[in-house]
Amino acid sequence: MSDGAARQSSTPTPTPNSAQPVQRERRQHHRLRDLIEEMMATLRVAANRDVLSAEERADAERQLAAIMERVHAEAVTVGNKRSS
Repeated sequence: MSDGAARQSSTPTPTPNSAQPVQRERRQHHRLRDLIEEMMATLRVAANRDVLSAEERADAERQLAAIMERVHAEAVTVGNKRSS
């Protein structure tokens, strides 16, 4: 037997029964599938345009900066407690 034939014979072939649970699961979760499809459609639309105005973006950046300052301050406080 050649190496190629040996590799082919050692590869398991899927049986029709092994594919059925996946199909059945998809049918049972059709509402989840609908939600995922809706989310993907929203992302596709958002990818083609800027969803934030300049004012909203500036506000979000200010909020993020404030959060990062608090995270940094907490990390320094925890680090000082450990070294004491």
